[in-house]
Parts: sequence; structure tokens; C-alpha cells
Amino acid sequence: MGGGRDGARSLGDMDGRRWGRILLLALPVLFGLLSMHALVVAPATGTSGMHHPPAA
Repeated sequence: MGGGRDGARSLGDMDGRRWGRILLLALPVLFGLLSMHALVVAPATGTSGMHHPPAA
């Protein structure tokens, strides 16, 4: 019955690898969205970088 456990372990390794690849692909996309957001929002609010203007 150990074969089933080995199969689950290999499936988990494949799953982990797939999630690692998804994260590697998603990180540059997230950074790109953040930088685009900063470029669009900063001039509109008159702030520099990712700092939000005070609510007051």
C-alpha cells in the first residue's frame, strides 16, 4: 500500500513545482502593475513613489 503514498508524494512535488513556476511568472506581473499604478497615481495625487497622501 506504500505505492499510493509515493504517488501522492510525487504528485505533491509536481504541484509544488507548478506553483513555483506560477509565482515566478506572477511576480514580475505584480511588480509591473504596482509600478504602473505608482506612475499613474503619483502624478494625479502629487505624491512621489508609493506614499499615500494624508487623509487630513
